[in-house]
Amino acid sequence: MRRGPGLAALDRSLHSNTAYNTLGNDLTASQLAELRQQLDLFSTSLRQFSSQHRNEIRKNAEFRHAFQKMCYSIGVDPLSSSTRNSGGLAGLWSDMLGLGDWQYELGVQIIDVCVSTRNSNGGVIAMDDLIRRVTRLRTGGTSSRPPTAATAKGKDAAPEITEEDIVRSIKMLAPLGCGYQVFSLGSGDQKMVRSVPRELDTDTMVVLGMLLSLSQEVNGGELAFLTEDTLVAGQRPRGWTRERARAVLENMSLREGMLWVDEQAFPPRYYSLATLAAN
Repeated sequence: MRRGPGLAALDRSLHSNTAYNTLGNDLTASQLAELRQQLDLFSTSLRQFSSQHRNEIRKNAEFRHAFQKMCYSIGVDPLSSSTRNSGGLAGLWSDMLGLGDWQYELGVQIIDVCVSTRNSNGGVIAMDDLIRRVTRLRTGGTSSRPPTAATAKGKDAAPEITEEDIVRSIKMLAPLGCGYQVFSLGSGDQKMVRSVPRELDTDTMVVLGMLLSLSQEVNGGELAFLTEDTLVAGQRPRGWTRERARAVLENMSLREGMLWVDEQAFPPRYYSLATLAAN
């Protein structure tokens, strides 16, 4: 008959387990100490970097985006203000570089522009127009165009705003539930910003896309417009009827406020300030 393990064997097993646990705890403590040392060194280097390049990161869009890509490679989002109070690395970067406040400030200015233009464009504004208006707001209304390389070198020049900055700030506005969203028209080259809490249906996107295409084809002194006839003719391959064209044009002009209608013309002409400003 085979005997089971004796008390001596059990004692050796317990002793071995205790030794392994002690060794594991020692290794964990050593690794944590080494990690803290590396983080301290990283924090020191970061402070030096932020003191040397803070203004350039805030004002130079190309440098800021290159810096951002570098941070992404190590899993840190330095421009995310939502993590500032988390005590993590992202909050550390944001506090040191001051980019969290900068991103919030840009978000407030985007809201300001979108709300102030909503009565004329129905809550849809071209990305280029939004950047121009935000830049004008940031420079105190002294310029309607983004700063050039020459003006950006000035001491008091406002930071250059790019499409990527706008997209990031709009993503930060998502928790507010305002409905801000970036979408594309046509082949995807033209970005638009929606600032109303409603989805744009397919017919609305078709109308905006046609107006954008027409605005790129007309001469500089002319304004692109649509009529029921041109809309039906352009969408005949998709089976559009006159009733469908009339319904979407009236909805976009009377209910949504996205289109302006010239009722004195025959047939009535429909204009979009959003697509006109995209050029």
